[in-house]
Amino acid sequence: MLIVASLVGGFLVACAGIGGGLIFNPFLLVIDLPPAVAAATGMYLSLFTTGVATMVNCISLNMPFTYMGTLFVFTVIGTFPGLFGQTWLVIKTKRPSATVFVLLIVIAYCIIAQALISLITSLNLDPANRSFLFDTSVYCPAIVL
Repeated sequence: MLIVASLVGGFLVACAGIGGGLIFNPFLLVIDLPPAVAAATGMYLSLFTTGVATMVNCISLNMPFTYMGTLFVFTVIGTFPGLFGQTWLVIKTKRPSATVFVLLIVIAYCIIAQALISLITSLNLDPANRSFLFDTSVYCPAIVL
């Protein structure tokens, strides 16, 4: 089961361009790993996919270093409260599955926020120029494809 989950998860991570933690953390919690260990393992797995993407962007000179630096600082700041909060939540509820519930809330928030942003953007555009919904776009203006 672990090998199949790893193969399927690795495929999804590579195709979707997301970190491995989003795919593997729920599975690691299902097999009864402590939440802190599952989170650390997910971060370790994400290291490989993000590392390769970073190297490719640096080699092709598409890396927006100020954007990357800002994200790095806020990621480091947010990591510590997240890990301590996760430990507190598991101790308080006495259930490692509480972490899965928090993950579900975060994913739902991201989906709803993205849908609202897309809706507001599409309503503010000229009706003749609304074909952007089916186009790919660059989120970071410093990157030129």
